[in-house]
Amino acid sequence: MPAAAPRLWQALLPLVLLILLLVANLQVFGDGSLGGPNQFALLAGAAVALVVGAANGERFSELIDHVVRSIATAVPGILILLLIGSLTGAWLLSGTVPAMIAHGVQLLSPKVFLVATCLVCAVVSLATGSSWSTAATVGIALIGVGRALDLNEGLVAGAVISGAYFGDKLSPLSDTTNLAPAVAGGELFGHIRYMLNTTLPSMGIALLLFGGIGLFGGPAKASTAQLDQVVAAIREHVHIGWYCYLPPVVVVVLIARRMAALPALFIGTLAGLVVAVVFQAELLESLSAGTGWRERYRVLMNALVTRTEVVTGSPLVDELLSAKGMAGMLETVWLIVCAMTFGGAMEGAGLLQRITREVMRLVKGDGS
Repeated sequence: MPAAAPRLWQALLPLVLLILLLVANLQVFGDGSLGGPNQFALLAGAAVALVVGAANGERFSELIDHVVRSIATAVPGILILLLIGSLTGAWLLSGTVPAMIAHGVQLLSPKVFLVATCLVCAVVSLATGSSWSTAATVGIALIGVGRALDLNEGLVAGAVISGAYFGDKLSPLSDTTNLAPAVAGGELFGHIRYMLNTTLPSMGIALLLFGGIGLFGGPAKASTAQLDQVVAAIREHVHIGWYCYLPPVVVVVLIARRMAALPALFIGTLAGLVVAVVFQAELLESLSAGTGWRERYRVLMNALVTRTEVVTGSPLVDELLSAKGMAGMLETVWLIVCAMTFGGAMEGAGLLQRITREVMRLVKGDGS
């Protein structure tokens, strides 16, 4: 017996429950809602979707298969996130992130920083075709520079993502930009040309907003004395030289040569470890409990998997010269798995399709 088509109120039930729980979590836990409450809200919504699907005649085993397939689609992204966590730790020890921070605070003004961040990430992403790699490399360093300039970290992250996704959408090297016309039977550059209709105006609006925030909403100017102290503290504990930029150059070159993001980021992580061992011996010694290879290995491995902090005596610089490794990404991974569970349950039960049909009835044309 075929499953019955879900009614609209049934399709909206898991979504309404999810929204109510998310609002309650935000009111009660605030920013801490990402530490578990929101994940449970997604699972609760998924459970209701599964019950609705089963009540309409869907086989429970098939519903679970939909959930599993949904989670499986997120696995590459999850692996990239974990690698980004390791990469940040490796690049901290290699001096890559400290070097970019030291040079960045000397070159960029707070008034133009958000605009410059967005444009730099757009250019790098356009050249490499990978928003993930851009955010994981240039983006991480720019967020560190933004901290040193006393800029809101969320705004800097927004500028990084805006530029990275703009470049990714329009890059002929991007996998998704190639995949979309290939699946739809279109032509690559025709697809890019049509995307300009939405990406250029949105990028222009973003740049205007970032420019306005920089001119009127950010700090009037960075304290020269404070920035000098930041740079001095970094140079006191980390050797800054051309070799610090080898790991990001390796990643950019590999991705420009069409290597997939996962192996490119893994090689970039290894390159960071090699540079750390060869050029940052004093830094590794200061972080280790001894001089043996076991202690050095422990420092390197801890940087990849858990929190590492270079202690300079300055709380600001200590925060800049810190990384959380793969462990710092686990909260996000947890959220992704729960979100994909909810999406898979909604799709498997036919609820997502039911909502989509109602929305499509309201669409009259391209501008709707």
